[in-house]
Amino acid sequence: RIHSCPWGEAVKISDRFTLYKEEADFRSMNLPSYFNLVYFDAFSPDKQPELWTDEVIGLIAQVSELGAILVTYSSKGVVRRTLSSCGFEVHKVAGPPGKIEMIRAIKR
Repeated sequence: RIHSCPWGEAVKISDRFTLYKEEADFRSMNLPSYFNLVYFDAFSPDKQPELWTDEVIGLIAQVSELGAILVTYSSKGVVRRTLSSCGFEVHKVAGPPGKIEMIRAIKR
């Protein structure tokens, strides 16, 4: 159901989960400050370094509630250090099939 949800429209998936998909550069969006889950599916820092900067991760931190969770498949050292410097507590966790590890970070 998540994959078939329309873009630009809030869809209530359950009592505790509303999905809003936006196809835009979030760096130029006026984002509310209440996110509690961020699935950051950018390409690796080698391929898209502009998305792994203190500025970008700091913006994500700024619009995330305390205790918010950010998950990403990238587990490179630069990613862990950037998340940490922007106020996230970083944990390596087991990845899905084909991926040894990924990151779960908690906003502190």
